[in-house]
Amino acid sequence: MNDRALNRRQDDVGHHRHGSRPTHLVFAACALAALPIACAGSDEIAPPERPLTRVEVEPVTIGTVSDRIVLHAEIRPIEQTRLAAGTGGKVDAVYVDDGDRVAKGQILARVAADLAAAQLKQAQTQLAASQASSQRTERLSAKGLASAAERDRAAAALAQAEAAVELGRVRLADAVVRAPHAGSVAKRYVARGEHAFPGAPLFDVVDVSTVEAVAQLPERDAPHIQEGRATTLTADAWPDETFNGTVHHVGIVADEHSRSFDLVIRIANDNGNLRPGMLARVQLVRREVADVPIVRGDAVVEGANDRGVFVVRDGHAVRTPVTLGATDGETVAVLAGIRAGDAVVVVGQRTLIDGEQVRVVEREDRPVPMAGSPAGPSAVGGSR
Repeated sequence: MNDRALNRRQDDVGHHRHGSRPTHLVFAACALAALPIACAGSDEIAPPERPLTRVEVEPVTIGTVSDRIVLHAEIRPIEQTRLAAGTGGKVDAVYVDDGDRVAKGQILARVAADLAAAQLKQAQTQLAASQASSQRTERLSAKGLASAAERDRAAAALAQAEAAVELGRVRLADAVVRAPHAGSVAKRYVARGEHAFPGAPLFDVVDVSTVEAVAQLPERDAPHIQEGRATTLTADAWPDETFNGTVHHVGIVADEHSRSFDLVIRIANDNGNLRPGMLARVQLVRREVADVPIVRGDAVVEGANDRGVFVVRDGHAVRTPVTLGATDGETVAVLAGIRAGDAVVVVGQRTLIDGEQVRVVEREDRPVPMAGSPAGPSAVGGSR
């Protein structure tokens, strides 16, 4: 092979080697460029379905609502007496102690009773002498042997002796301290052998067989509460017990600062559970509203400018503004906005959005079929 032919062959081989690379690169680039187009044409992966909000509902019913008010009250005894020393002197005897039950008229203590008894005896002796002297003067006066002045002095001495006896009896009565009414000794202030001054406290005697709950009745509620009305009461010390009482007194004049009236309720307290000083809450029925739609009070959701409830319709929670009436603390009368049979959300309503699709469940977490729809999750908003 000559040199010219050899050079031509080498040129062909070189051209083949260098010219093949652009061809392969172009093919690879085309393949990569076509890949997104092919992907774009395939089905996209859908995001996971958002679970439906679970709620519990109750149907709106027609009934009667008692409009109640709750007042804070303090328990007081129906009778409470502080016995004080009527006369000063030594405490001769004390017969009772704190907590003892006492009957009306029972002797509790004696204060200077021995001295009072001796003074009474002395006065009675003087009285007897004055009576004898007066009778003798009267006989002498009848015979003309005593002057009118002597007769007057004898009469004055007799009157003075009678007054001394009466005073001695009063002092002796004051020296014997008796219970003014039945009840219990709430506090004993003295002990045997001490000296009591006139007016010093001796005992506090309280009667708690019947107690009073004293509260302040607001001015706006006063026209609705009358004496004799039945009421109920709960005490902080007995949270699981309800006491029955009767309105005993409604104040005539309002307090000039609070514009409220004194309210006194009497409660039978045979078992003694209610004690003076305890705090209580009194429930009073202000009025009753009958034949109105009723819902649970906690179903009502406060809005910026109104109040409303969520009603489930076709699997969606629809916020419905309502006009509320009387309430007993648990249920509330609805004057406008809903009607009997509406399914009102009572659990889960606080986080709902108007029109949100929901799933109604029972407390056991079972779907509740809606009226007029087949049973199953799809009837109330579809499956999760």
